[in-house]
Formats: sequence, structure tokens, C-alpha cells
Amino acid sequence: MSRSLDNDFLSRAYAAFDIDSAATATSLGRASANRTWRIQTGRDSFFLKEFRYSPSDLRWVESLRAAVAFEIAIWRGGTIDMPAPVAGTSGELLETVAGSRGDDALVRLHRWTPGQSSHAQPAVSSIRAAGAQLGTVQAIGAEHSSARSGSLMWWNWDPRAALASFGEAGFLTAAEVARYASIVDEAIDLAEVGQLTESWTFCHSDHKPDNVLLHDDRLILTDWDEAALCPPRYEAAEAALMWSGWDGRLANRERMVAFLEGYRSTGAAFDRPEPLDFAKWAAERVGWFNYLALRTLGRMSGSDDEVAEALTNAIATLRETEAGLTQLERWAAWMS
Repeated sequence: MSRSLDNDFLSRAYAAFDIDSAATATSLGRASANRTWRIQTGRDSFFLKEFRYSPSDLRWVESLRAAVAFEIAIWRGGTIDMPAPVAGTSGELLETVAGSRGDDALVRLHRWTPGQSSHAQPAVSSIRAAGAQLGTVQAIGAEHSSARSGSLMWWNWDPRAALASFGEAGFLTAAEVARYASIVDEAIDLAEVGQLTESWTFCHSDHKPDNVLLHDDRLILTDWDEAALCPPRYEAAEAALMWSGWDGRLANRERMVAFLEGYRSTGAAFDRPEPLDFAKWAAERVGWFNYLALRTLGRMSGSDDEVAEALTNAIATLRETEAGLTQLERWAAWMS
């Protein structure tokens, strides 16, 4: 991405949120799904996010607006520690500007929140507190919105086709494509059965150490943009796995149990755990692979470094999914 495009985009973003044009911006890296910056004015600091998805995907835009509405409802309630959202000059929390790639993009702004991202092995006490935090968010979410049906695979993508394209592009051998095709099929089958449940409430949907800042013994929950209707026990199972120290190969039983102890301490029910409770995790894994595959294949703009990193992460995601699917019975037993 050229510096001039970045600078032009930042000027437009500043105008959209009435930020002093003399502000300075520091890129926070481009390995994530979106592009982010720390914005510093004379007195204030902000967190700016540019979404990579196209605003032309109306289904995604609708889901994002619903997520933002939930976030602002949680923020106004004051129960959860979280970054303060900032409205743009239109009065909305989402603004559309010509993005850093030249095409229209949605952007968001939050007050900068001090704190350190939870590392891969946080203290057990923090893990227990994280479980309680999720239980609290889910209780609010149940009052915010609920439904008798929904989808764990909200994206307008085809992971099977993306995998085939990966093979055609030479990123995987024919044997690897066949091997991972069975993994993708298994994950999708699990998600399709799981989403037949009739218990859906509004959830954060991405509760994990990467999205929680630690500051003065507070857990500050960030990244609300994936909030959506979700079976709450599926979110809890996935979050327990993320907080267990799962590294794509192994999880830690003590940490998983600690998370669920905190979760249940809020009155959240989680009885008779079973492998099906990881249906959301399975759906997210194949969805994330699909997204990374599209970036690798050049169907989303990005620098050479971003494309190379997307390739590495796409293959790692397939391996992680393969490893995880063999351990569902064990994880369910740990949660009992």
C-alpha cells in the first residue's frame, strides 16, 4: 500500500470523525482481518479501524450494524469494561470513506484504551474472570435479542471452492487438497448440525485473549464487530478453548475448567457438554481459512507481505482444524 494512499485515506478518516488534521497515525500492523492505527492528537488518543470487507456486501454490512448496535447498548449499560466508541460527524458509529485501497471502506473509531493484550498463558485467576465476563455479556445479550434459528456460517463464501482454488494455484499438493477436503467437510457438517439448535441469543462471538486488554486488574473487552446471534453454549465452548492456551495442537485442561468455572459462577448454564458444542469453533475455522485463502489468491487487495502471511496462516488454520476435530470428545469431557 503506497504512503500517499495511506495519507489520503487518513485525511478522509480524520474528517469523517472530526479529528485534527495535524494528528499523527501509527500503523498497528496488517496481519489481522482489518487495518488499524493509533491516532494521536494534541491531547487524545484513538484507535482507528478500516474494514477490509467491501461495503457492497450488504449482508455483511447489515450484520456489522447489528453488532455495533449491541456494542453501544453494552457500553451504555456500563457493566462491561470496554473501549469507548466514537461517533462520526454523521452521528453514526460507522462511516464510509474512500479507503486506503482506493475503494469505499467502512471505518470505526474508539478512544484509545491503555492495557496489554492477554498473553497466550494468562493467570488462572484472569481466565476465571474472563469466563465470568462472558457470562455477564451473554446475560445482557439474551435480553438484547434472541431467536429460534440462525446460522453459524454467515459468510457468503464457499470454503470447499477456496480449497480447490488453493490446490489449482499450487499452494497445496493434490494429496493435501484431498486430505483437507475431508477436514473442511467434517467441520461444515458439524456446523450444519449445530445450527439446528433453537437457542440463539446475541453474543460477543469472539471472546479470546487477543481481544481482552489487561489494565489495573481489569479485563477490557474489545473487538465487538463480530457480535451476532449465536447459541450461547457454543460461544462458551469456543471461548473456553481459546482461553485454555490452545495453540493449534494442544489445550490445557486446568485453564479450560477455570474459564468455565467463572462462566458458570454468573448463573450461566452449561450442562452435559458434548462435541457438538464446538460447532461454532468449527464454523469459524473454515470461515477464517476461506478469508485467508481469498487474500492469498489476490481476491482481496494487500501487500506482498500480507499475501505471504495470509498463505502461511491459511495452511496453519487447516492444520489446526484437523488437529482440533480429533480432540472434541476429550474437550467435552474436560468441560463436564
